[in-house]
Amino acid sequence: MSAPICEPLPASAPARARASTRGAAAELLARSWARCRDEYGLERAHAGSPGCVDAVELERRLVRCAELVAGAERELRSLREGLADLDGAVLLADADGVIVHLAASAGFAAEGRRLGLCLGARWGEGDAGTNAVGSCLVAERPMAIHGEDHYAHGYAHLSGAAVPLYASAGGIAGALGVIGSGEWAQTPMLMLLETSASLIACRVIEARLGATRSLPVQGPPAAAGVSKRCRTPPRPRAAVVQPQFADPKLACQLDHARRVIAHRTPVLLCGETGCGKEVFARALHAGSPHAQGGFIAVNCASLPAALIESELFGYRAGAFTGASRSGRSGKVLQADGGTLFLDEIADMPLDLQARLLRVLDERCVTPLGTEESHEVDFQLISASHRSLPALVRDGRFREDLYYRIAGVEFALPALRERADLSSLIATVLVQEGGDRHRFSRDAEQLLLEQPWPGNIRQLRHVVRAAVALSDGPRITREHLLPLINKVTREPPAAVGPARGDDATLSIQLDPIEIAERRVMICLLTEHRWNVSRVAQALGVSRNSAYRKIHKLHIELAYRG
Repeated sequence: MSAPICEPLPASAPARARASTRGAAAELLARSWARCRDEYGLERAHAGSPGCVDAVELERRLVRCAELVAGAERELRSLREGLADLDGAVLLADADGVIVHLAASAGFAAEGRRLGLCLGARWGEGDAGTNAVGSCLVAERPMAIHGEDHYAHGYAHLSGAAVPLYASAGGIAGALGVIGSGEWAQTPMLMLLETSASLIACRVIEARLGATRSLPVQGPPAAAGVSKRCRTPPRPRAAVVQPQFADPKLACQLDHARRVIAHRTPVLLCGETGCGKEVFARALHAGSPHAQGGFIAVNCASLPAALIESELFGYRAGAFTGASRSGRSGKVLQADGGTLFLDEIADMPLDLQARLLRVLDERCVTPLGTEESHEVDFQLISASHRSLPALVRDGRFREDLYYRIAGVEFALPALRERADLSSLIATVLVQEGGDRHRFSRDAEQLLLEQPWPGNIRQLRHVVRAAVALSDGPRITREHLLPLINKVTREPPAAVGPARGDDATLSIQLDPIEIAERRVMICLLTEHRWNVSRVAQALGVSRNSAYRKIHKLHIELAYRG
């Protein structure tokens, strides 16, 4: 007799675990329990805290996952804010289940640490048993694990949901997950995580494309006049293919920015997330006196607080426990002779702001663990989607640093404000689908009418999905309608179910909030707009549900 396709849940499995799963989910859970018992040799009495990698290994993994963490930073923040009422943590793990980013609620932080939910913790299935993060990496599909569905008794009071993140070359790059106390509605949470995972994939691919669009050519010799203090002369750089901005306002801004940057004036770029601040910064660098040096981009929001100082300023060998044996030069020193681009500078911790201000004033950097200073010469470009003057007034950003980085400030236009939107759509279509795909006239008009709260990132995501969904070279309006989170500026004119659709929004929400709104409306409809029942389904208080409904701008007057 051949072996069964799937083992049944062990007889020791709690009745709730057997009753709470059906079909494919039950099969996946049974397989996971069997692996824990037979392959990993784990005991169900395991009390939790699966252990952590050491500091050196953690640093190695953080470096390896830097691209993924940077691409996920905004979605992780949006998830944490959107799930503010959840007593739990949002986390990012690498392909082995080691946590490389974690944001826990205040009420869950201590419990999370006790259970081993911390940076560097091993939450792979072989270490922690059946759990949402580890099991989703093995199954390569979204997983939700509640209560006693966990293999280890120590996690029986937890609930978790996680989705895999895929590498551009195929295979699993990591997992995005939520773990917390109590229970929540499984389907809405997985929908929210899958939406976030799609956005993360787009950000990673965009960043990679932006960093590799260059033509290899022979560069000039290194510049003369380099200080004697251990400075690395700039290497010959590839000639960057500069973007041609057909939008008159953007082209004018680039021209003005190049004029001021020629006089070594720091530039601050402001604008909505996804509007192309880094693309603009790279174009500015390519036309600057520092064009032959490197373009060193640092996302201040994506670096873990424990590593941001060493990442920026470098360190000597043995400067701290877990430091690399060869030391590290740091981003500031790497930018010597080129451009240092500080993205999301508003998220830099206040104590680091003081150190950065000193470096900018003295043009010297002192790596951690040494008293030796190195002179640096770089062009500074900073960027933020937040209002720095408002943060200065609130005491969350140093006023002296603001005036130091904002020599000239440029507010970049959002995608919906650009005069070259039509040509941008055509360009993105060629990049995502090649020359063979075309939009029908009504499909192109639909794209032109959108407000694009996610800007170019959202446009690229929609076009990429439309290319995949089209059966031939022609992309029609019908291919686009399911993909577009339409946000109108006019008061809702439709009646009936249309009032609960994303099309009726009169303000802009980010893509994560739009996905949350859609899920909330589905739940409200399912429970006949009874907020108490929706709150019960989500596992939150009625007041929390009302706050979320209000935040997502859902009209409770509707009873369709």
